[in-house]
Amino acid sequence: MYKNLVFLVVVSSNLFAANQWQNSNFDKIEQDNKAIIFFFHASWCSWCHKLKDEVFSDKEVQKELSKYHLVSVDGDDKKEGTKLKKKLGVSVFPTLVYQDSNRGLIDFATGYKDKSSLLKELEENLTEIRVFERLEQKLKMAKDFQTQLSLSIDLIDKKSNMGFVKDALDLLNKVQPKFDYREGSFDLRVLKGSLYYKLKDYKKAVLYMRVAIESAKTEKEYRSCTRTLIRAYNKIGKKEKRFEIYQKAIDLYPSVRTYNSFAWTASQKKKHLEKALIYVNKAIEKLDQENGSSIDSDLSKKQQKRKAGILDTLAEVHYAKKSYLKAYEVSQWILKLNPKSKSYLKKNKKYKKKL
Repeated sequence: MYKNLVFLVVVSSNLFAANQWQNSNFDKIEQDNKAIIFFFHASWCSWCHKLKDEVFSDKEVQKELSKYHLVSVDGDDKKEGTKLKKKLGVSVFPTLVYQDSNRGLIDFATGYKDKSSLLKELEENLTEIRVFERLEQKLKMAKDFQTQLSLSIDLIDKKSNMGFVKDALDLLNKVQPKFDYREGSFDLRVLKGSLYYKLKDYKKAVLYMRVAIESAKTEKEYRSCTRTLIRAYNKIGKKEKRFEIYQKAIDLYPSVRTYNSFAWTASQKKKHLEKALIYVNKAIEKLDQENGSSIDSDLSKKQQKRKAGILDTLAEVHYAKKSYLKAYEVSQWILKLNPKSKSYLKKNKKYKKKL
């Protein structure tokens, strides 16, 4: 079956090591005992590019990667890559799917990881022992509370990501009484809401995500609840709740991100646009304060890209308000900060057509 997937392999010396991710290695998959890694990514995924450019390019990482067969899959190509993504149950980018030499599933690793985390993951999965077995063994040996909690969360998360959602929920219900209301139990509450969402029990997802969000102590914790909670509310027909959630985030944590989240969503839904305009301007003001300057030429490339992202929200708010000239003018400003962005160029044309 794998020989039919040759065309999914992306070969680029700028992104991957020269001796890896090659078509020439593909025919050997059925002939030796190497494990395999499927790397699922998308062209628009910034964390995918960061993983390729900054981590896969490291010589130490390349050495460990060379012990596997490596297959790079554009999971958003709307063709064979998307079909394989659905077949293997991949739902986020980036994702690394590890299979053993007999093509059995070893691990399902989602999200970006730094060099040390990836090296550890590559080393552990090379044993071809399933991640469930490894984590269960570590959990049995763990003595202190924090290690037990961390490993329990990892095991529940892995089961969920690998499609064993009911098993993950059963395990969570088993371990939660031991950890609940103690330091670190917040993650278990978030997981519970997420698991009910995956099981399509949206009312319970709302219930448990509300329990989690009410116990959040930082902006990061609060934000970790919002996406699933908003999606669950949408599923039960309470779409306006999203703005209550964003507003409370602003009330509790008035930051660039919280102001921008409200404004961006309002621009896309064409609601609360006057408030959105106020909030996105507050986001820009706060960002300039964080950067130490409102003068674009004083900013680093990273700062310029971030500012372009917030200005993109401003342009979209103006566009939603039918202030097309203002949207176009902001778009011109954005392109000075990030002139190579295809997305911003496309929007610039969209705004110009309305003039």
